[in-house]
Amino acid sequence: KQWYQQQSTGLKDDLYTVSCTTGAAVSGSTATIVCTTAGLQENTGLTWDLASGTYESNDSQDSNTKVITVTLKITALTKDMTATLVITSPDANTQYVTAYAYVQAISTVTTITTTGNKATLSCTVKGATANTDAVAFKHDETSYSNVNDGTLANAEQTATVLTPVVTKDMTYTCEITYGSTVLNANPKVDIIVLFATTVTAFPTGSNQILTCGYTHAKANYNVTWSGVTGDVTNTATSETAGSGTSTIAVMEIKVDVTVTCTIGDAAATIPVDIYDISVTITPDLDTTNLVVMDSVTVTCAITGLKAETDTAWTWYDTDMTVLTAGIVSGNTKSVLTIASLTKAHFLKCEATKNGNVIMSEGLIPVRYLETSAMAAPDGYHFACNLHHFSAQPVPTYWESMDDYEYYPEYFENGHEEYIHVGTDLWNSEEGAGQLSLHYDNMAITKDLQYTCRVKVTDTYLSKKATIDFVSVTVVSNKVYVLTGETLTLTAKFSELRADYRDDVVWTLKGTDYKDADVSGYAVSSVYSSSGNTIVTKFIISNYKLEDQEVVAGINRTDLNPAGASTVFMVDQIDITFENVYSTKSGADVEVTCMVTNNNDDPKTITISGTSLTFTATNTTGSLKSGTIAAVTSDTAIDCDVAWEHSTTANMEKKIEIISVSISDQTWTTSGDAKFTATIDDSSFNIVNDVAWYINGVKISSGITTSYKTGEKVESILEIKGVQADGKVKFEVGSDYGSSAFANKDLEYYYLTVEKVRVESGTDANVSCTLNSYTGSAPIKLKIMLRRGVPPERSKPH
Repeated sequence: KQWYQQQSTGLKDDLYTVSCTTGAAVSGSTATIVCTTAGLQENTGLTWDLASGTYESNDSQDSNTKVITVTLKITALTKDMTATLVITSPDANTQYVTAYAYVQAISTVTTITTTGNKATLSCTVKGATANTDAVAFKHDETSYSNVNDGTLANAEQTATVLTPVVTKDMTYTCEITYGSTVLNANPKVDIIVLFATTVTAFPTGSNQILTCGYTHAKANYNVTWSGVTGDVTNTATSETAGSGTSTIAVMEIKVDVTVTCTIGDAAATIPVDIYDISVTITPDLDTTNLVVMDSVTVTCAITGLKAETDTAWTWYDTDMTVLTAGIVSGNTKSVLTIASLTKAHFLKCEATKNGNVIMSEGLIPVRYLETSAMAAPDGYHFACNLHHFSAQPVPTYWESMDDYEYYPEYFENGHEEYIHVGTDLWNSEEGAGQLSLHYDNMAITKDLQYTCRVKVTDTYLSKKATIDFVSVTVVSNKVYVLTGETLTLTAKFSELRADYRDDVVWTLKGTDYKDADVSGYAVSSVYSSSGNTIVTKFIISNYKLEDQEVVAGINRTDLNPAGASTVFMVDQIDITFENVYSTKSGADVEVTCMVTNNNDDPKTITISGTSLTFTATNTTGSLKSGTIAAVTSDTAIDCDVAWEHSTTANMEKKIEIISVSISDQTWTTSGDAKFTATIDDSSFNIVNDVAWYINGVKISSGITTSYKTGEKVESILEIKGVQADGKVKFEVGSDYGSSAFANKDLEYYYLTVEKVRVESGTDANVSCTLNSYTGSAPIKLKIMLRRGVPPERSKPH
């Protein structure tokens, strides 16, 4: 290092030189730095500045050359260090010279490659101060002669050697000598299996994820990619080591490219083959105007593909309906032939190759007519739409089923008072037009059909529009259903031109129900092609919707409204018809059947039973009651309710001959009474038909009733806090027929014991009294005496 110092005493320049060596030592030993100076003034100060560490310093001067040598020894060097030589002139000017001491260390990296390749080994010495004296690479006792010692730069030197072909994991030895210092390392070769994406044919502009992976590795590695750019994700598939994958997400690939994934010296290539798709239409639409009945061929071809692979083709029509007819497909193209066009088509062809989808599309602008017919509140509207015409065709008109012609300008003749033809509309930019007709008499008795006719060159295009006259029949629009029963409504649509089952809709409370089951609602529609009819049924299980309007209809606009729907008036009714009971075989029983919540009285109410004779005693519009004579055994009885048009409801009950008894009153010390009623010879569980009464008032609390085995019912009545005598009645049955019953007296009585106070050691007279007892049953009274003990331990006295 050279520097100039301007002296304060004049313009004299003082030129001197300083050179320093670089110190190096293996970790823990001493590194020496030597700095040599020349041309310094006398009395110049030389000192060292180190941030840390232990060191020794000395200097000497050659008496002849005046060269000063400054030596710095840094002991126990464990890291790279910077030492600063501070030079201070006699007049206190200070300059600094930097020198370095490096920890000498050798390192190596694992060489990653695939089997059958040569491997490049490398060893790097950091802290080298001079070129190496000797480098050796060997495996076992075999040394390699093709060693490249490398070049010293920035205190580092890397030596390399190319091994012979490697077929397995290997460990080598490298020795690098600097003077008396010999540094050793063990470079390794890791043989891996590298694999990459095999599907490499992709549609142009697509986004793809390429994959590269490795197995049989000694560690987890990251993969580097070249040839494309994208987001890279490296994933180890083993928690320790051995295998992993790497992906790169490439956006909008548009050209062929070779992609390389690399791990160390191992590399795999992915040749990306980009292809496109095109559509060709024959005949040439630039020179040909297609009309209905013409044929057309559409070819969908893959271009730019280097190698053929399997391709799956799908053709879609305008409404994305999949086409299947007239298609011949191969690996590189698919051809669709439409033999007779009926309308314009906006076609899409889709090619699926290796899971990748590419699509192209094309318009076939066929000149065609599209007609429609619609029922509206003001009459029937007919429309004829013209599509893909190069110029407005003339003439255009409507033709009736009676061969009358109706033009926008005039009528030939016919029912002009019903028919109005709209202005012939035309849009030259779209090559489209429209002709309309309005028929304003809603009362039609047959199909209403008009044909739209348009002249094209020397022929006419024709298309019909039809209002389908249909009729609907039902057994009755008034329907009666018993609460909780299944309701089935049936309607029949006739004179149909087609199968309209998909358009049948039943509407209830604003909700539409079609041909499917929906939580308790079911629609069933059957079409007869021979009779051109649909019989549709609406089934509602467990009907509890009260009175409702239900509409059955065919939801189409090209039908006459009067025949396309019908309304049912559903009347939800209830029937009161109860089990009846008798305690005597051969006795007559009374029964009643009553219809309630009905809007109309039924036509008939019939009460019957097998081998029974019913005699009516009271008949009104919704009630019938009477007597069944001489019932000798348990039997079933029916109440059948019928309205006009075969609508019926039915309820079945039983006549039971039973025995009923009530136990004597049981009295408790708390002042409560209990009665137990028993029913014998009950063939079914009649628990819900029993009732208790006190003094003619029905009791609802304190009752426990259970059905026992052996045709027996037991009912217990507990009366709390009885305050007076009364009558208890137990009844089996209802107010709507004969019932069986038993009675008992309710007796009010109670016990009192007087409190007695006497002097200690004297007699005590204690009395126990049964009050208000009017019965005749024997009574036994006991007086219990206790002294400081619980009542249960008292003894009679």
